[in-house]
Amino acid sequence: MTWFRQCKFKKDNSYQHAWIEERGAKVGAFVELKSDNHEKWEVVEVGGRQTAEMVQELASDYKSQRKASDI
Repeated sequence: MTWFRQCKFKKDNSYQHAWIEERGAKVGAFVELKSDNHEKWEVVEVGGRQTAEMVQELASDYKSQRKASDI
């Protein structure tokens, strides 16, 4: 089973959060994020742990939230 961790990343004066595989989720490590043209970001915080299936479900959850929130 593949586990993912939610991490906070820093590059220059910018921060961003993303789920990455647990093996790379270590404070001080540098990782490449696909969403940023594979540039290196430093892991500054490591948070929640989820299975790959749950992360995928969470990533697509926003697609159904709009319908629920529209008036």
